Amino acid sequence: MHPFIHRFKTESNNYVYDVHTNEIIQVSEVVFEIIESYNEKEEELLIKKFSDRFDPITLKRAFASIKRARERYNLFRSDRPRHKIIVYNQETLKQSFNKDLQVLTLGITENCNLNCSYCVYSGRYKKRRIHSNRNMAFSTARKAVEYLRGYNRPGTNPPGIGFYGGEPLLRFPFIKKVTEYAKKIFPQDMLGFTITTNGTILTNEMLDFFEKNAFYLLISLDGPQKYHDRERRFKNDKGSWNRVIKNLEKIKEEYPEITRHRLTLSVTISSPASYKELDNFFGKISVTQRIGLVEMTSAEDYEKFKYLTDYDYVLEKFKVSGILDQLNDKWNHPENLFVYNLFDEAIMKLHKRNDHPIRLDMPAKHGLCIPGGFKLFVGADGTLFPCEKLEGYPQMRIGHVNHGIDVDRVKRLFDDFRNLDWKDCEDCWVVRFCPCCFLHPSSEGKFNNEKLKVMCKIWQNHYHRMIKTYCSVLEKNENAFDYLDNKDISVIPEISNA
Repeated sequence: MHPFIHRFKTESNNYVYDVHTNEIIQVSEVVFEIIESYNEKEEELLIKKFSDRFDPITLKRAFASIKRARERYNLFRSDRPRHKIIVYNQETLKQSFNKDLQVLTLGITENCNLNCSYCVYSGRYKKRRIHSNRNMAFSTARKAVEYLRGYNRPGTNPPGIGFYGGEPLLRFPFIKKVTEYAKKIFPQDMLGFTITTNGTILTNEMLDFFEKNAFYLLISLDGPQKYHDRERRFKNDKGSWNRVIKNLEKIKEEYPEITRHRLTLSVTISSPASYKELDNFFGKISVTQRIGLVEMTSAEDYEKFKYLTDYDYVLEKFKVSGILDQLNDKWNHPENLFVYNLFDEAIMKLHKRNDHPIRLDMPAKHGLCIPGGFKLFVGADGTLFPCEKLEGYPQMRIGHVNHGIDVDRVKRLFDDFRNLDWKDCEDCWVVRFCPCCFLHPSSEGKFNNEKLKVMCKIWQNHYHRMIKTYCSVLEKNENAFDYLDNKDISVIPEISNA
């Protein structure tokens, strides 16, 4: 079997990412060309295969350098770990539930004043709940907050309560009431608050309250007016962009503390769109963003991504900003905020890959969390879901706030997830970075192998570009990612000088 590696090139150098050791190694041209095919028992075949490019002496030196790297640094191993998804039995789950519960999200209303075309509650997503006039009762919210209080372990990070909808600001008095109750039963300065809103009905009274209680605001804004209004419209079919921009300007002018420290724009990219236009727009806004693609429900839906253009432009801009050392001080370079937020998660994983490395000999968790072990979503009627992204699918229900988490339902979720086809993972170089959780292979509330395979290809392509960009930046500015505080590229002489 051939080495478990991934090859990539920058403009200046050849690299190999070694999956077993989690190292990125600069290599010579000859090692780069032969490493994917190298097998100690097939050296004579390799000499014949590459005879038109390299002479036998050069190839034999390369063979020797690969073998030295194996002996001295445990690099270029050919074995593949047998891929198994982690197994949880009922007892293990019971011990994990609510052990360090930190994020409680309350779906306080299923009503909304917008009718966004891509909204998961719009009725366009099969087998998912739709908008309604159902609201959360205070007794339900009180039980949920008490649940968080009872299962947040002292000494852990301060827990947070999020308000979600529908449009939660339709119930501002309810938000105030729940906030006041939560602050009574939690120790002082031991609780954070967030709200996810479409930003159309914000008032100074609301903003004063959010400032006083240190709320984090997540406001939806999808870019230039032609993109935003195409998807995010009022029920009378008028676009919401002007209203959101007006309120955003109010926040920036009158609430600088919120703007700088507790405001994030939720950017949903839908097709068709130009990344360059989005970058130009958000570069002038000077507010941090959380960027995601519109939710796809099937493998076929991902074909729509081909209508997203100018990706290479924003990738190159990120690279240049790193080389110029502008990533270390993003607030003095707000024109880079969009590319910073677009790529930072993957770059962070690559750069900090050795802080908490994944053991390949252990069952894989991917991006899975144990529902209730860290975060929990409470629907308007008290139904519990793993998170807000899975709320609304009956198959994803995991209990009720009156009775707690149903261990059998959670175990069935893990069992169904584990029964997907994971064979390709045994040869996938992205295995240490894979973010796959219950959401990604989910189609109409059920796990789907076809969607999983599409997601795998997207991640492989994404991380190939990211690791290439990462090394390209470090070649010209070795301190570019100092703000992430970790090691950079390994250069092993026996390999790079072969």
